[in-house]
Amino acid sequence: MGEFEIVMQGKRVGIATVLKEGLYYLFSCQCVFEDSQIHSVWITWDGGCRKLGICTPGNGCFNLKTKVPIKYVPNSGLTFVIDYEEDFYSIDQDKEFHPIDKLNKARFAIRNGKPGLVIKL
Repeated sequence: MGEFEIVMQGKRVGIATVLKEGLYYLFSCQCVFEDSQIHSVWITWDGGCRKLGICTPGNGCFNLKTKVPIKYVPNSGLTFVIDYEEDFYSIDQDKEFHPIDKLNKARFAIRNGKPGLVIKL
């Protein structure tokens, strides 16, 4: 299929190489993150999305290698994104934290220099 850019919050953070092997697509992703945290790679297309997995650190960047059966991924119109379907809530000790009922799906993160929580939708 080729090479695709991987984006996070509108910025290019990596490259994904996609090869067809038999009844599978092989995905090889390499990313560099400013926050040095571990993130998930997702593919999206018109009408769908799929989590490919979590990038792990190694060789000066974050990597992900995985394969997905062809029947679960369209052969065109793919977009590669980081942390799809997540909301970021900044933590401010002077304000009430409203999404308290979603904390079982949360992880700590820093975005734009502010501490907060990333919560899966």
